[in-house]
Amino acid sequence: MNKALEDLRTDDFGNAKKHLDKVYLVAPTAPDVTCAWGMYYALTEDWVKARSDWQTTLQRDPGQPYALAGMAQFALKDGDIPKAIEYLQRAVQAPSSSWHLEERLAEAYLLHHEYDLAQQHAEHALELGEGQANLAPLVLARALLQRNESERADKILDAFLLRQPLGPRAEEARSLRTTSMWQSTGVTEPAENELAGAKAAAFTFPEELVPPTKWMPPDVDETVPAVKAGVACPFEQVSEQTGKRVAEFVSAVNRISAKETLDQEVIDRFGSPSKHESRHYAYVVSLQESRPGHFTVEEYRNGKTGSDIFPDHIASFGLTSLVLVFHPVYRGEYEFSCEGLGQWHESAAWQVHFRQRPDKPARLRGYHVGNQWYPVSLRGRAWVAVDTFQIVHIETDLVAPVPEVRLNAEHLSVDYAPIEFRTNNQELWLPESADLFVDFNMRRIHRRHHFTEYVLFSVDETQKISAPQPEP
Repeated sequence: MNKALEDLRTDDFGNAKKHLDKVYLVAPTAPDVTCAWGMYYALTEDWVKARSDWQTTLQRDPGQPYALAGMAQFALKDGDIPKAIEYLQRAVQAPSSSWHLEERLAEAYLLHHEYDLAQQHAEHALELGEGQANLAPLVLARALLQRNESERADKILDAFLLRQPLGPRAEEARSLRTTSMWQSTGVTEPAENELAGAKAAAFTFPEELVPPTKWMPPDVDETVPAVKAGVACPFEQVSEQTGKRVAEFVSAVNRISAKETLDQEVIDRFGSPSKHESRHYAYVVSLQESRPGHFTVEEYRNGKTGSDIFPDHIASFGLTSLVLVFHPVYRGEYEFSCEGLGQWHESAAWQVHFRQRPDKPARLRGYHVGNQWYPVSLRGRAWVAVDTFQIVHIETDLVAPVPEVRLNAEHLSVDYAPIEFRTNNQELWLPESADLFVDFNMRRIHRRHHFTEYVLFSVDETQKISAPQPEP
């Protein structure tokens, strides 16, 4: 299936059909299979078969988002904008939806002259797909112009052109920017040629409506995990107590060593592992506040700190210290929202979403390439145990890609667990595993770091200095 989807993205329809034929023999009635056939027929412009396959898909799975998006394309082609909105509303509510569908829904509302809703969904698409959304800024600007908010529309268009001066929609943005310069009273409805252009575009199936190759876990903002209804989240208490636990974590990791296993898979363009490698290390970490408000992390594997002991000489440091997001030193650099009382591994946990504040520098994570340091902004979700306020799991994604180093995506997932030591019957919460998925420098890599056999040690800071003994 992944090979078929990748071939559809690159317009290699011959190979796509070969892969789909094989998938069909295994699972002829699976909704994902009939949906993919619909995409194949849409891209090869066999509209009758495409419509038929998507209708069949929705009979078997009424919430299949990409089949719903396909049927919305047909509704636009037929000039039935309310029907397109109905399909897209269902699509964005699906668990496996994407910000691309939010863009399409915003555009449909714009075409239906519902400017408030167009603005709402365009802003949501921009939030979810920051740095990637191309259609949403233009839809938002058009909606604002309809409401005589030309100054704000200009800022959005200027920012878009600054980011993508030669992008595929740059000319459209410049044209819209020119329109706003002479507009004084606002336009009552979209120009007829814009409506005609949107309907004409429905005759081509956009690449972004082909599901992505499934090799990386879902983005943290793709869906919000379910929380218990009617339970208020005491976020101030959660924030304060979690900060204390993180401070204890900093102290704990400086007193342990462990055995670490690193498993790496290189993922091919079809989303399948093409190469596997395992390495084993003696692991020690030092996490120190080097100066007020600044922490440094040093990790030693087999006594070394360089990248040469990692597969492909690509080092992955500091993965387990993501909990510093909640440390009082860093906490003010993130926007937090407590989503409610959820579960992690069948235990109650407060579910907290966080995102790097745009007015604060990103200090927690970055990429070191050559002699340059490229900081990255993070957004993510943490699960905090209700009884202990320990962070039991944390996941992060990038706020935006970093084109300077061809970093397209990164997903981190870290589990923490209580480790009991016989010394003083002590229990410390420490990293158990960390999964890193990264699309970096034209390579897709999945790494899993697993920690076992923790050993607790102590350092005696007192000294007793004696006079040297004379030689016999």
